[in-house]
Amino acid sequence: MAMDDMDQQTDLTFELLCVNACLATVFEMLADDTEELEEKGLKYVQNRIIGGNNNNNSNNNSNNSRGFFGRIMNNSQNNNIVRPEDALAVIRNLKNATKVMQARVKGFVQSLTRILNEDEDMALMNVSRLISHPQNFIQPVSIAQLEIESDEPELVLESNLHNALTLSNALDLIQGQVDTASDLIDARMDAARNKFLLASLCLSIASLCLTSATCAAGIFGMNLKSGLEDAPHLFNVVTLSSVLGSVVLGVVIFFGMVYTGVITGLGPVDQEGVDSLF
Repeated sequence: MAMDDMDQQTDLTFELLCVNACLATVFEMLADDTEELEEKGLKYVQNRIIGGNNNNNSNNNSNNSRGFFGRIMNNSQNNNIVRPEDALAVIRNLKNATKVMQARVKGFVQSLTRILNEDEDMALMNVSRLISHPQNFIQPVSIAQLEIESDEPELVLESNLHNALTLSNALDLIQGQVDTASDLIDARMDAARNKFLLASLCLSIASLCLTSATCAAGIFGMNLKSGLEDAPHLFNVVTLSSVLGSVVLGVVIFFGMVYTGVITGLGPVDQEGVDSLF
């Protein structure tokens, strides 16, 4: 394959070799930035956000401080721990980096497509043919002659266009992986928020139970004659009844909410199983 490519490039004229070299250089620049974004960016998300691994921070920081990913993510580093808000900042910057790369590749594809749609422009790229065979370019030039003169430039442009489209597909895959990581972070934050809401609900139920016990204590503790002041063991009976009643009330309310579906997700979460999906 390498020999065939060398033979094909040898058959091209000097100006087409220059065009191919320029397009290949642009493609290599875009491919290097895309590869860096995929390797360093997604690895950073996988190890430090999804996996929660904070080891080898010095290596990550030294790698991420250079290149396209380093310029995008320079303000999103944390040497100690990745907090939820830091994780969201990383994901946001990674999304921005992916959109920037998609815009660059899309502009490259659109430029090549615009030239490929104009046979006259491609024919005029054959400067050597324009000098050696000027009679072929005398106006008006037939459509058949334009197609003949634009064949070689079209091959060069289509080859680079296919490479750019492959790069665009890779960026779409990266965008999908970033969106998946963002959804996972949102789910984790929702789970943490639900835990706080559950704790607040339990405290509210406990407060209600204490209020009911306090109500009973207030009724029997009023300085009014009720005829029960001299009853033996009544204090112990009232105290035990109030405590047991408040506990039973709290248990009934809690399990009633669980039964009706107000409180869900009390079982442990298999975090290893979730992370293994990524």
